[in-house]
Amino acid sequence: MANRVGPRIASKDVLLYIDASVSRSYSGSGLTSFGLIGGIGATLVNGVGFTTSNNGSFVYDGSDDYIRLPTTFFNHDSGTPFTVSLWFKTSLSGMLLGQETGVTPGTGGGWVPAIYVDSNGKVRTSCFWGGTVTNQSVSSLSVNDNVWHQIAVTFESTSHKSYLDGILFDTITKTQASYTAPYYYYLGSGKNASWTNAGNMTLTGNISNFIFYTRALSASEIFQNYNSTKGRYS
Repeated sequence: MANRVGPRIASKDVLLYIDASVSRSYSGSGLTSFGLIGGIGATLVNGVGFTTSNNGSFVYDGSDDYIRLPTTFFNHDSGTPFTVSLWFKTSLSGMLLGQETGVTPGTGGGWVPAIYVDSNGKVRTSCFWGGTVTNQSVSSLSVNDNVWHQIAVTFESTSHKSYLDGILFDTITKTQASYTAPYYYYLGSGKNASWTNAGNMTLTGNISNFIFYTRALSASEIFQNYNSTKGRYS
C-alpha cells in the first residue's frame, strides 16, 4: 500500500487525531487506529471496513459497526473548552459521534447523540449534554447527499458553535453538565432515542478522520482545516 500522508492542519492542543488517510494512523487493516498527535488511538469494532478511495476512509455498513474512542478521554466538566471535527459521507440518517454510559452503543442509561444526520437529512449537533434534548443546532443544508462534508463543533464558556464545510451555521448557549460516571464515545454509532428526528443509530457511509482539541478553534482555524483537507474529497 502506498504511504499516505497527512494534511496540514491546526495542531496546537490536539488531544486525539486519527486519520484513515495516514498510514501511521491506520495501515488499511487491523483493529487499531493509532493517534497521530497526542498518542491516543481508537479501536475498530464489528467489522468496520476501509477503502483507499479519497486517500482512505473507514467504511460503515449500517449494521453494528463502530469505532470506540478511549473511555472518558478528556476532562468533561462545565469549564473545559474543546473542538470536535470530522469528515463524513452518507446518503442516509445515522450517528457520527455518540456519547453514552453504555459499554457498547445502545446500552447506556445516559446518552447524548453528539453529532448525527437526522431523518430529514440535516446534521444536528449537541456536544455534549446541555440540560435538554432540544438544546442542539441543526443545519439548514441537507448532508444525506453521498457527498463528503466536514462538521466541526467548538465549545468555550457557554458558547457552542457549529460549522459545516468550514462555515458557521449556528451558535447556541449551552451550559455543560459535569460528568461523574464513565462515558463512552463512538464514531458511527450511539444511542439516540428521544432526540429530535433521531433516525438510524448506526451509520451507513464513511468517516475519514476525527480530531479533538482541548481548546475552541477560531473560525479562521476551522476554515484552515477545511481548506487543508478538502482536496482529498473532490
